[in-house]
Amino acid sequence: MSAVKRLSLVLLAASVVIVAYSCGDSVEPEPPPPDPSGFLQVSVTLDQEDVGALVLSIFGDPLPDSIRGAGGLTVHHAPGTQRMRAFVAGPLPDSGTVLRFWTANANLLGRYSVRVDQAAGKDYEQLLPSVARARVTR
Repeated sequence: MSAVKRLSLVLLAASVVIVAYSCGDSVEPEPPPPDPSGFLQVSVTLDQEDVGALVLSIFGDPLPDSIRGAGGLTVHHAPGTQRMRAFVAGPLPDSGTVLRFWTANANLLGRYSVRVDQAAGKDYEQLLPSVARARVTR
């Protein structure tokens, strides 16, 4: 066989291999799932207008982290063994968000609950906790 024929056979074989690899199923890997971490909010509804402070217990697994008060509100918090306690004071909305917290999986909203433990008026008078209702929302 002549050198030209051998060279053309080698080039033909190389071309077939290149075409075969380039025409293969190019399956792209699936993109990673979106990051489920994020903030959840604690919203309250007040039954009277003179509420100036609340003590809330937030239950969930994992415990809330990076607690931040809504605009104009002061928030102090302390973790417990089964809950996070938060003191919220300032111009509380009649209905709306008073704080937000970070969680590793915001899709698991149902794992979190909140309870109003104490309430105080703007004049510092102790009120019944039933003057406010609280819930965890997105």
